[in-house]
Amino acid sequence: MSGTQGTAGEERAGAEQKARTRELFRRATAVSQEWARAGEGGGLPDGPATERILRELADAEQERDGAARRALRMARGTLLAVRHLADATHGGAADPAGHRAEALVLLREAREPEPVTERETQSRTAVTKLLIRLLVPQLPDLAFQGRQDMIDVLTVGATFMAPDGGVLREDLAEVGALLAELAETADPADHPDLEHRTTLLRLLQSARDRDSLLELGDYATATGAMPPQLRMFMGAAMEMLKSLPDASPEPLGGPREEIREQVELAADDMLPLLELFAPGTLRPEELEQAVDGLPRGSWQEQVTAGLARFGMAMRSGDPEDLVEAAEPLLRAGQDEDVPAGVAAVLQAALLSGAALNGGNIEDARTAQRLLTENRGPRPRPRPVAPRRTMRHRPPGPARSAPRRPGR
Repeated sequence: MSGTQGTAGEERAGAEQKARTRELFRRATAVSQEWARAGEGGGLPDGPATERILRELADAEQERDGAARRALRMARGTLLAVRHLADATHGGAADPAGHRAEALVLLREAREPEPVTERETQSRTAVTKLLIRLLVPQLPDLAFQGRQDMIDVLTVGATFMAPDGGVLREDLAEVGALLAELAETADPADHPDLEHRTTLLRLLQSARDRDSLLELGDYATATGAMPPQLRMFMGAAMEMLKSLPDASPEPLGGPREEIREQVELAADDMLPLLELFAPGTLRPEELEQAVDGLPRGSWQEQVTAGLARFGMAMRSGDPEDLVEAAEPLLRAGQDEDVPAGVAAVLQAALLSGAALNGGNIEDARTAQRLLTENRGPRPRPRPVAPRRTMRHRPPGPARSAPRRPGR
């Protein structure tokens, strides 16, 4: 009897353990679904309660083996993944990067057994789709306004464009393999979406120079793949790329910390120009400081500094701003290395701006003459600066800040 009783006791204990495992798996699945809904705009679940479930799953794994242990580890990986994807705070996770790395390990492990039943096939497909979402680089949750936000997003792009590609390119290579696997068994209705994702991935992986970046941007914009918060920024960046030589931009290299330092240095020259294409990229006080700090060594740098200041002048409507923009532009026109005809165009731009800002009729006529007359191999025109005294000036926008010292 004792042997029979012992066997019966073990069976009861085993049955109770299985019941506890099923209940824990059910609770973990329910919390995962809550986080998945949060990622689609729903309210965030209870963070501490999620942490308790994760600890329970980790503890239970140590007491189980075989299929039960695999199911619990898959449940923990799924919960870590959906919480990470739900929002920028990652549900209050103490170590978002570490939890993402752990989720990747657990989800990859969950895919290892070959499915036998239809249920196992469906489960593996769901894990594969979640793994793809986790592998695709996430953009920082930014307002895309201000120097720091711009540096953060530029660092993501520069890290991806680095010669070795880093972990980002490795992740995208894995995504490519997973998409190919899904395509083999996908429902025909899903083929257009998979084809779109595969094309976008191919363009991402081949993005190396100006033309490939422009092709990627055009495709993402045309297909609606461009995140809404990135559209204005990327539109400005693409306009800048169109003006660069074919081999540009030069990739940055080194550890992520060094890449960020290089981005910060490049941003000093780049962001004032981005501001011209996408107003609001920089805050007003940042823009003033950035434009003042632009280099003015070569005639090209003088043009850049002048155009940045010119853009500010056209927004403010203040003739004094336009006069300040004229200085570097006129110097660029007088440089001995400037190509023929550039000086006239620069002066015409200044005089047109003066006319639009309430300048006199003579400014407008001179600008028209400079742009339309038949220009041959003639001496460069004598620099003509916008006049400080302007007639027929309509009321302009009020100045929101006092003039800078020395103006």
